[in-house]
Amino acid sequence: MKRVVVLLLSVGLSACDKASGPTDSEDLPGMVKIPAGPFIMGSDSGASDERPAHSVHLNGFWIDRHEVSTAEWNAYAQAVNLSIRSAPDDHPIISVGWPDALAYCQWVGKRLPTEAEWEKAARGTDGRTYPWGEGIDRTRANYGTDFCCDVDASDGYSFTSPVGHYPQGESPYGVRDMAGNVWEWVADWYHSEYYTGERVRNPLGPADGTLKVVRGGSWSNAPNLLRASYRRACSPFSADGNVGFRCAVDE
Repeated sequence: MKRVVVLLLSVGLSACDKASGPTDSEDLPGMVKIPAGPFIMGSDSGASDERPAHSVHLNGFWIDRHEVSTAEWNAYAQAVNLSIRSAPDDHPIISVGWPDALAYCQWVGKRLPTEAEWEKAARGTDGRTYPWGEGIDRTRANYGTDFCCDVDASDGYSFTSPVGHYPQGESPYGVRDMAGNVWEWVADWYHSEYYTGERVRNPLGPADGTLKVVRGGSWSNAPNLLRASYRRACSPFSADGNVGFRCAVDE
């Protein structure tokens, strides 16, 4: 496998503005196939940047079943001479900026998912609110208090939880941790009015910008921010303790 090593340092503090069954590949272990076809992206009842709900057609792709773990990150870090992280091996890597997330995915021969790919993998084709459907409870995701804005440890975790820890919270395709635990970087630049254009097939996001999109909510957020259609914008150089990522690859 060709490995592309890009050494980029994430700097700065928080800068955020606000199906079928699972199918693993023998050639792509730990990944789930998301079939080609249309899905409903966005929400007419969500925030202004989630509107309007619209049909988007995507080519088939593969996405990591779980968020990238600390152990996986440390294997990369050791290979390219970065500092080893001391967090639990089976928890998601955190405090990683967008350039470093991209560099990791390239190193393992993958890429970051687009925002549209991430949302389809999270909610399937029927426009559901959460990966599992409607409603939310602490058997399905690791999140904060029911209302803004504090930590809740009643699920057994006041911080991150092990990747894949909530099988009842998986998406229609069998992808886990798409709601809660950590926000996830996607490839796209953020624009609040991007959905108002006619971009209905394999959208790649705006051509440029100053902020990148994160998706999925985290251990510190209220349920409303864990919705599959919710969008958040962050500086690509922010390295917050509630942001991680997963990788994707073309079919």
